[in-house]
Amino acid sequence: MIETVLQNEIDTWARIGHPALMQKFVAERGRKFESVKLAKKLGKPKLCYMNAYKYAVKHDLEYVEGFLMLPNIPFLIQHAWCTEKGSDVVIETTIKNVEGHEYYGIEFDIFTVEQEMMRNRVYGLLDTGCGINIDLMKRMGFDCGF
Repeated sequence: MIETVLQNEIDTWARIGHPALMQKFVAERGRKFESVKLAKKLGKPKLCYMNAYKYAVKHDLEYVEGFLMLPNIPFLIQHAWCTEKGSDVVIETTIKNVEGHEYYGIEFDIFTVEQEMMRNRVYGLLDTGCGINIDLMKRMGFDCGF
């Protein structure tokens, strides 16, 4: 279902002339994660980017950023979590109740995460708080269309 909602969002933005770059980037470079387990210790509410980064560093995991979808609500929420390299299991570091949640995102190694944090001075890679991180997308070979 999350793949369909992601594509619908891309198509809807296109109808009004918006490129939906973040959605396209995640759709092209990311993947769906099939199951969820809670981290041993959850981080602070509403700080998923920081929580996922700190947990990934502490436990030698991959950092993932993309979208979360809650059950019965076809709306994408920007979110970050962890996973073991190559695994399809989400390690949720922020949200306590994860039943029925769907996740679709891109894995990033810690070196890339830290480079972007130093460059943009924020936790989180895809949205810097001042707009979409087009520079990262381009460095990763994504065609932004300009």
